[in-house]
Amino acid sequence: MITTSSIVAGWAVQAGIRKVVDTSIDKAIKTKWKSIFSKGKTIVEQLSQQETYDIYLEKHLYATMKMRTIHSADKDVLLNQIYHPLTITDQENTKIIEDGFVYENNEITNIIGYAGQGKSTILRKIFLEALTYGKKIPFFMELRRIESDGVIKSLNLILDQFRIKASQEDIENLLESGNILLLLDGFDEVKTDYRNQLLKEIFYLNKKYNTQIIITSRHDTEICREAGVHNFYVEPIGQTDIIAIIEKLDHHQNTDVKDYFNIKEILQNNQSLVETINTPLLATLFYICYPHLDSIPENAIDFYDRLFVTLYLHHDKSKNYTREKKANLDKHQAYQCFCALCFLSIYENQYDFTETSILEYIKNATKIVNINNILEENIYDDFINITSLIQRDGYDHIVFVHKSIQEYHAAQFIQNSPTQSKLIILKEIYKGIYNGDISLFPVIKNMYYCSRQDIIEIILLPLCNDIGFVGYQENKENLIQEYYKQINTITIYIEYKNYSNKKDNKFDIQKLSWESNYNKQIYLLNILFMLLEYLMREYKARYYETFDSKFIHQIHYLFQKELNDHRKYYLNILTKLKSINNGKSIFPIKIEELVPYLKNNQKDEIWYQIEIQIDQLFNNTYAQYIKETQKEKDNLMELLHL
Repeated sequence: MITTSSIVAGWAVQAGIRKVVDTSIDKAIKTKWKSIFSKGKTIVEQLSQQETYDIYLEKHLYATMKMRTIHSADKDVLLNQIYHPLTITDQENTKIIEDGFVYENNEITNIIGYAGQGKSTILRKIFLEALTYGKKIPFFMELRRIESDGVIKSLNLILDQFRIKASQEDIENLLESGNILLLLDGFDEVKTDYRNQLLKEIFYLNKKYNTQIIITSRHDTEICREAGVHNFYVEPIGQTDIIAIIEKLDHHQNTDVKDYFNIKEILQNNQSLVETINTPLLATLFYICYPHLDSIPENAIDFYDRLFVTLYLHHDKSKNYTREKKANLDKHQAYQCFCALCFLSIYENQYDFTETSILEYIKNATKIVNINNILEENIYDDFINITSLIQRDGYDHIVFVHKSIQEYHAAQFIQNSPTQSKLIILKEIYKGIYNGDISLFPVIKNMYYCSRQDIIEIILLPLCNDIGFVGYQENKENLIQEYYKQINTITIYIEYKNYSNKKDNKFDIQKLSWESNYNKQIYLLNILFMLLEYLMREYKARYYETFDSKFIHQIHYLFQKELNDHRKYYLNILTKLKSINNGKSIFPIKIEELVPYLKNNQKDEIWYQIEIQIDQLFNNTYAQYIKETQKEKDNLMELLHL
């Protein structure tokens, strides 16, 4: 059993670990290791040494549990001081991430959530509970910090921090032993250039070594659409959750108890507000802004719209006090500069900064909004100390308190730009989308709420045009044909289940795997569908689909029914094609291999289903947008008597 110093044990308990003995590291040591994993066991033996274990607790556990949040911008806060149990769900199971939660298997699990739902917090909680109660040793990594190095190299660097020397072969041996849990935070924050490389490594580690990997991501990133990944979705929080979160914040901040009871009463009598602040981030922001609000926001956009100015003015309605500002910009200048900073940085995929780099962005922002003779250092200081929307996060590392803050205010910069400038910016964003960069989808969504027609005319209609929706009747058959070719590349993983009563024998489709070798039209078709899903769904929606993912459900149903309606026929066919009686329980087959043998005109049915979906997309987008745009022009002409 590992012993540890009283000092380390003390702050390990502070960090939330309820015991520093008999952890997953102790259990890994006690496990009976196969001789082939001796190199991996050597690493765990080194980790179990008191001095090394203390370093693990300090440099990995304690570092992972520490964070800066908007309610604690000037000092670290520990996870267990603010954590409220959050819920994740797939289509069948619901799991509450709370004390004692352990989730162990050999899968890739992806926890999906939108901005501010607490994905990273959930992953940190899983890390803490895995170490405390699990059998696997957890390692936590922020993917944006390791994107160029990759997982194995970064794991080696972490071990090196603990003074454990291990070769890549040793680490691979440890991973293969089944005693390791990799927790990878923020796939959506990885730059586009690195995502495919990282995705390949994640699947390599899981398939070759059966390593359990848990990832977090926003909706609609590449990891969400991969076959073989078990997706869970973070559930929106309700009134009871919001009140519990605010109670913890109130206790941690030691603020006026009246504020807590006032907020509690407001929430209990305002369901619309509860639906607005349905994430931990929004609940926290509401708690911070409440003393300075003159009225209650009606929705999330209304809330974000007031956020910067409320915090910048920071005039407590219960105290006649306004915090002194170094730059002394008025609220309009400060807001314009902040929005320009958000846009310039997010446009370059920059989400965190050094002090030098953020000062350069602020300098450029002041040029754009015509603020002269004000030191960027003073503006930077006001943004950090007055609003807390930008924070210092360790030595020479500056971040927005949350990515959604940057996204919303970047959209506001575009929205408030002169007409010609707005047109140039949106056209450049469309070029990025056309070439595969969807990183600015959240900015487009925020703009869509306040400037829907601009997004339709400058992004959605050009996307429809490039798909071939102009002259649709002439292009339709070619579009269906291209998508039909894509359908043929789907691999179906079929299991034939034998029962004691042969009449109960049946085919069961386990999963479908998709090869994304699109031509440009089909790629853009998926982008359009994905963007529409992103724009139309409310934040409380759980599931976001691509055109492919929606259609693949239909393919699953169609083939499951077809195979079992003619079970004997297809059993003979598949036995010839795949020798399914050779002992394998699950076997793969491409649809194009099955198509020649399909009964009941199923080939025509596939074609028909593609036609229905593309027709529907055309009618709901291009046809509708053209109609709306023309109506708006006609109404304007009539009002102006032209």
